[in-house]
Amino acid sequence: MRAPVAMAAALASSLAAPAAARADVELWTELGVRRDLGRHVQLSLDQQVRFDANVSRIGALIPEAGASIRLTRWLRAGGGYRLEYERDKSGDLVLRHRPFASARGRVDLGPLRAEPRLQLQDDIRPDKMDVHRPAVRLRLAVSYRGARRWVPEASAETFHRTSDLRADKLWLTLGGARTGPREVEAFYRLELAPGEPLVSIVGLAFHAAL
Repeated sequence: MRAPVAMAAALASSLAAPAAARADVELWTELGVRRDLGRHVQLSLDQQVRFDANVSRIGALIPEAGASIRLTRWLRAGGGYRLEYERDKSGDLVLRHRPFASARGRVDLGPLRAEPRLQLQDDIRPDKMDVHRPAVRLRLAVSYRGARRWVPEASAETFHRTSDLRADKLWLTLGGARTGPREVEAFYRLELAPGEPLVSIVGLAFHAAL
C-alpha cells in the first residue's frame, strides 16, 4: 500500500512551478444507479458531465457501464466500458472509448479502512495515429467509518503508461459520502502532471440503489 503514496510524492516533487500559474478549475458531476445481484455481484450505470475552462463550458460527456464481483471479504474485482465525448488539447470535442478492469482490496483497522486499487485500462482514440493508449492506475484510499452515515475519505492515485510504467499524472483527493440506498458524494481534487496546468476539481455525485 505504500507504493502509490511513494510514487505520488515523487511525481508531485517533479512538477514545475510555471504549470501552477496556469491553474484551471473544473466541476465534475455524476448521476448513477446500482443494482445488486445477490450478495456478491453489483452492476452500475453512470453518467458524468464535466465542466472545464474555469467551469465555463462542457468539457466531457461520459456514460459508463460496469460490473464487479466480491471474490473474498477483502477483495473485489470488476470491469466495464466508458464512452467519452470530450475535448482534446485543441479544444475540439472528440469521441474516445475506454475498456477497463480493476481489483480492489480492503483492510480494516478499527474505524479506518484502507483500500488499495489496481486498474488496467486502454484509451482508444480513433482520431490519433497511436489509437491505443494503455495505462495502469494505482490508487490508495483511506476512509473513516466511525461516523454513523457520513464517511470522509482521502486518496492518492497515480497514472502510468504501460510502455515504461512512468508516472505521468497524479490525483490527490479529499471528500466524503453520505452512505445508504441513496448516496451523495462530494470531493475536492488536485490534478498534477509535469508541464501541464494545475487543475482544481470540485466533484458532486449522486448514486441510487435499484
